[in-house]
Amino acid sequence: MSDVKTRVAEVARELFLSQGYNQTTIKQIVAASGVQTGSIYHFYKNKEEIFEYTAISSFDLYRGLVADYYKDAEISNAYSYSAVTFITFYLAEYYSNFLDVIYEMYRSSTITHHIAEHAARYNLEWFGEFNPGCDYDYFYPRTLAMEGCIYSFVANKYLGSPIPFRTRIKTFFSIALSTYNAPKDVIDEITSDACIDKLEADIGEIVRGIGTTKMEL
Repeated sequence: MSDVKTRVAEVARELFLSQGYNQTTIKQIVAASGVQTGSIYHFYKNKEEIFEYTAISSFDLYRGLVADYYKDAEISNAYSYSAVTFITFYLAEYYSNFLDVIYEMYRSSTITHHIAEHAARYNLEWFGEFNPGCDYDYFYPRTLAMEGCIYSFVANKYLGSPIPFRTRIKTFFSIALSTYNAPKDVIDEITSDACIDKLEADIGEIVRGIGTTKMEL
């Protein structure tokens, strides 16, 4: 990966989070990154493509954070999925700058489509055991539907008439785990109050431990 491409993405991420996606311009990214305009356009077609890159790379970051946090614990694939997904909900709930950016991210059908393409590969890994013989083409439309579901809950929070956080979390996990054919006992465990309490405590510790300024979108 080019150092220039990475540098542009890191600077753009900081600007998106500090002042919002719509308020950030290519000119500002050029000035803050110290990269020539021509070099930026060599790697990215426009601001949305930079935004898309930071959004997709966040999924890998969240997965890595969860894997590292639980490296000494035995957790199920369904729990890993839930923990990774919980990060997005947690950031949108408790950090207004992330809420703004996540909302804008999911408003873009192009970005949502590409996030789903990326995430479907992980979902195949996490839920393949419950879907023997199924491949990426099976998981992609289901993943896209769940990304749309995330957007609906984030939008509800963003627009100021929020369904309670715990209700959103439980409803989403119930829908998502059912969509990926997890057994009822797995769904019941993940959506239990005890599990939601643990997830919120764990994800809060992960976020506070590294600082949101170091996190991707």
